Amino acid sequence: MELTKEEVAQMIKEAIEKDRHERLENSVNQIVDTADIDSPAYNTNRLFSQVRSEYKSKILSLFTQSGYEIRGPKGETLNFGAWRLLDHVRDLVLIGFNAKSNTGIPINRRREAQERYRNIAEELYQMLQKTFS
Repeated sequence: MELTKEEVAQMIKEAIEKDRHERLENSVNQIVDTADIDSPAYNTNRLFSQVRSEYKSKILSLFTQSGYEIRGPKGETLNFGAWRLLDHVRDLVLIGFNAKSNTGIPINRRREAQERYRNIAEELYQMLQKTFS
């Protein structure tokens, strides 16, 4: 069975279109998924936000139960509010990865950074519990 030039050209054209479609679909899935921590397009501002919110609530609850004042006499936030403590936890994690901001943490180490943040925040919470009990 011999193929004509037109048939060969058609087969090549179809193969090129199929390959182009597959490569485009793969690249779009890799780049556009901003919710995937392993994606280059991931919004690094969200890297520690879930754990941060969780521990902020725990620490504020601990402060409230202990009668610890987080506001000064003029309504100013004192040095050891929950957010400020958790900012320092973030700073420690960034130092560990030699990064100035969340974007400086390598993509392949983001999960490790989250885990370290969680571990340090938990250690801080445990220490505060002992302090206030």
